Amino acid sequence: MAYPYFPIVARQLAVAALGMAVSQPVWSHAGAVHQHGVGQLDLAIAGPILELQIRSPGMDVLGFEHEPRNAAEHEAVAALRRTLLESEGLIRLDAAAACTRVAGELEEHGADHHDHDDHDHDHDDHDHDHHDHDGHDDHPHADGAHGHGHAHEAAGSHDHREWSVRYRYECQHVDKLRSVELGWFEAFPNAQELRFQAITPAGQAGGSLTSDATAIRW
Repeated sequence: MAYPYFPIVARQLAVAALGMAVSQPVWSHAGAVHQHGVGQLDLAIAGPILELQIRSPGMDVLGFEHEPRNAAEHEAVAALRRTLLESEGLIRLDAAAACTRVAGELEEHGADHHDHDDHDHDHDDHDHDHHDHDGHDDHPHADGAHGHGHAHEAAGSHDHREWSVRYRYECQHVDKLRSVELGWFEAFPNAQELRFQAITPAGQAGGSLTSDATAIRW
């Protein structure tokens, strides 16, 4: 089964299953201001399905936000992709819930004004119509250089690249799933905070995770 856009699926499932009237989109962090050290986490549980999305500035997970300029930076990007899509240690779930990750999707925002996706779920290749969520294209630059930021992008001064990763889990005993713990701060020391919002069987909640508080519980 294809899950081309996880947040929409998660919101629809969560609202339908929990009977909650959500006045605004659950996955509202996409328009958050780009701030180094601060990422966003969205979580939804519906029936046996758990979905998460984490969005982070490139500085937090790579140490830079410009296009890779040398072999070392290209390898850093490749290593990041492996970590985000292959590392089970980033998301730790209650063992008694018997959850299995069935899909993952990685997206880079802001690179050449296009988004690049990686998937580890088994569906046919499709051309998804992704759009930049940063909004930078619609605003003139302060330097007035014909409304383009190419010179600054080359210098890295206006690069605000971000990465988002989405995970889907199926749980055999979802009633025994009472927490989600993140290994994010161990994997990415530059990250300082993940601001989260969640829809769980206990209701809707929000808060912040840090290296001293790494779990969402309900």
